[in-house]
Amino acid sequence: MTGRKFLLLVGLLSGVVGGRGLAVEAGTGPGEALSPTGETAPSPAQDAGPSAPGPSAPGASDRVIAEARAALAAKDYQRAMELLPPLADDGVVWAQVQLGEMYWGGLGVAQDYKEAARWWRLAATAGDAEGELALGGAYAMGIGVPRDDAEAVHWIRLAAEQGNATAAFNLGSAYALGRGVGQDYEQAIHWFRTAALQGNALAQSSLGSAYAFGHGVAQDYEQAVHWFRLAAEQGNAGAQFNLGLAYHSGRGVAPDDVQAVHWWLLAAAQENAPAQYSLGASYYHGLGVPKDLVSAYMWFNIAAADPNQSMAAKAAQMRERVAALMTPAEIAEGQRRSAEWRPGTTADADAGSRAKQP
Repeated sequence: MTGRKFLLLVGLLSGVVGGRGLAVEAGTGPGEALSPTGETAPSPAQDAGPSAPGPSAPGASDRVIAEARAALAAKDYQRAMELLPPLADDGVVWAQVQLGEMYWGGLGVAQDYKEAARWWRLAATAGDAEGELALGGAYAMGIGVPRDDAEAVHWIRLAAEQGNATAAFNLGSAYALGRGVGQDYEQAIHWFRTAALQGNALAQSSLGSAYAFGHGVAQDYEQAVHWFRLAAEQGNAGAQFNLGLAYHSGRGVAPDDVQAVHWWLLAAAQENAPAQYSLGASYYHGLGVPKDLVSAYMWFNIAAADPNQSMAAKAAQMRERVAALMTPAEIAEGQRRSAEWRPGTTADADAGSRAKQP
């Protein structure tokens, strides 16, 4: 897609079937008492990737379509807005979807959600999966159209039945939450699996959560790890956290705190507060890494800034516990490191591997 991100019906399933991760033991150890699959609630939008033009209506110019695609790729939205309307008026569904995106994002034109929904409806009515998904998302959000969960599910289902992986994930989420449709974990699993087999990382992570907690499927930690790993390798922060938690707890995989730290570091770099908390606990206890109070303080301090008040309070409590064992100079160093830390920082992402070396 161009600039607009495709709407998610509900976001991650983790809060529905996931509970609080693979393990929720109380205490101060890594990976406990955390959010669903280690992810904070995401934006209700997901990038569905670039779409290809649909079949051209009679008389539509392939040259104009190519020029419009080039303008979008170059982010020349003014030129794109000159080219897309005639194509859309001529019935080219790809242009209709793109024009909806332009109005949705205010790209080269004044932002107008109702106009975006109007163009998506034209594409959806013509049977275009991207248009169906976009229109369904608009109904789920209640933006540009009145909020209507049943109508959202109607359009998203049509897209999912055409093989759209993002729509399949959203339909699975709808069944898991009972939003716009009766709650049905078996149907949720069906659609999550459909999307997961197409490589959708959110569906893979959600399927891992389902296996971890036995929702819609028999509880199977090995299968949970399998799906968490696939999503984690695609960079899904929640799956990275849960995969680390699996290694820490030894559920579905041989216990390995070095591997746990590896995956938590990757998730922490994406501002995953549960992973940041778990890293603090790992350094505090010396699990998977050498015991290091300064590093423990740093990660607890970073997690304490999380918008989730429960998570922040828990991290702050641990930060103060660690601080009681530190010198003023060590506390100052921990504060300096946490202040200088930036999202995406993976400088010590191989800390666990280094710790494993003699």
